Amino acid sequence: MFYLVMINQFLHKILYEFIQQNKKVKNMKWFYWGFGAFIGFICGTTIEFIFYLLEQSGNRVISNMIRDYGALGRFVAEIVSNLPYIGIALGVVMIYWLFPEVVNNKNNEPKNN
Repeated sequence: MFYLVMINQFLHKILYEFIQQNKKVKNMKWFYWGFGAFIGFICGTTIEFIFYLLEQSGNRVISNMIRDYGALGRFVAEIVSNLPYIGIALGVVMIYWLFPEVVNNKNNEPKNN
């Protein structure tokens, strides 16, 4: 958990410095969305790969879950097989929570009344 916090702070610092250097770019939010989706996809793929390696090493975690728990086990197996796509969605949500001022286009410019 400590490493996740460190990675989160590091990414926030890097992306914040990047946006400060490129304030004149209008559509930076698409860079942020894409970056969040990429990070989420990589994390989801890595976790799915760990489950794949467990299955190949002889520890039939997911296969036994399907056999032992039926429909619930099948549901969990489908969730594990779709982790990269879930990671994409959660990566976009992470960016929305970390940088609401960028993705909502909230600038310090005065509004015309």
